Amino acid sequence: MNRSMFRLPLHIASLTAPAVPPECQRAFGADGARFRAADVAIRDAGMCAVLLGTCHRMELIWWGAGDGVGWLAAWLAAHGAPGSAQHVQRFDSESAVRDRKS
Repeated sequence: MNRSMFRLPLHIASLTAPAVPPECQRAFGADGARFRAADVAIRDAGMCAVLLGTCHRMELIWWGAGDGVGWLAAWLAAHGAPGSAQHVQRFDSESAVRDRKS
């Protein structure tokens, strides 16, 4: 019997720089204050989530229900990345924890 080992409501909304137009990449340079404000906004939205960012990738990892893709797209738009929603990829359950190509 082939069963998935994951039955978790785990999700990732991912935005990777190579797939994003240069004018949208400014959001990847978010400073610590922006991330602290994002943490508050995530809690205010009622999501159990964490926002991770590097120089070339931004990911929102959340548990349970909620529109993480919509939240990340709105956050990026508010921080200088208009039009970035079309580049956000969503991964759920097992695909969220397996190796993925960027």
